[in-house]
Amino acid sequence: MKKTFLSLAVAGALLASPLMATADNTAAEKNWADHRVERLQSWLELTDDQQKELREVFTGQQEKMRAMHEDTQQRINAILTAEQQEKWQQAREKRQNKWQERGANKNQRKMHKNGKHHMHKGDRMHAQPVKPAAE
Repeated sequence: MKKTFLSLAVAGALLASPLMATADNTAAEKNWADHRVERLQSWLELTDDQQKELREVFTGQQEKMRAMHEDTQQRINAILTAEQQEKWQQAREKRQNKWQERGANKNQRKMHKNGKHHMHKGDRMHAQPVKPAAE
């Protein structure tokens, strides 16, 4: 029993991964790949061809992850009863919502860190905090 629970917990962690993708968030996958390429571009000064090839690599990675998650979910559902599947789905949704909240909060913290817009080291423009006017 403990072994089965542990296996389900591990599978749940994988399924709740921020990399988990569905058919509905193909645009998010593209944005993720674009973001990765942009970060590498600012650091490595990639050529246009390199950017295109890396974008394909990252998109392919996302597709493989999605397929793995779908396969895992099907295998888990084949083991569980209908009642267990419902509980499992609710737990997955709860974990996914927590990940989304955590990501949103993390981005807000970055944006407001020390009163300035957070930018990466390689970015060209750095916004500085506005100093209050002397009274």
